[in-house]
Amino acid sequence: MLKSIIPLAALAIAFIPSSANADLRQQYNEGGCKKYYRYINFTGKFAGYTFTRCIDSRNNVWKVWDHKLEKRGVVDKASFRSHTTYPKIYQYHIENNNLIEYECDANRSTQTCSGEIDRSVYIPIDKSDI
Repeated sequence: MLKSIIPLAALAIAFIPSSANADLRQQYNEGGCKKYYRYINFTGKFAGYTFTRCIDSRNNVWKVWDHKLEKRGVVDKASFRSHTTYPKIYQYHIENNNLIEYECDANRSTQTCSGEIDRSVYIPIDKSDI
């Protein structure tokens, strides 16, 4: 009896990782970046890799740097970021297939812009260009 239980237990354990991995793959595919964008300066040339953004399936905008992701905001929604020395407000929109980033220094107490609003244009790129 014991000899027949051991192979069955081993067989059951062998299938656990694949079902867990299937769930992780699904989560990754649903939440991973779907579109990538790179900033172009006024001369029409690409800026450094620190100026790469991506958008996931939930419309979250991420800064891509050093193969890491840092959430910057959500498309069509202003976001206040106060964890830095100088608080900022970011807002992202898709215009003519480009990602547009609006950014301003913010007043920490009122969470409103306290200076000029900057506008940056990010054009679509392939993930392989990162």
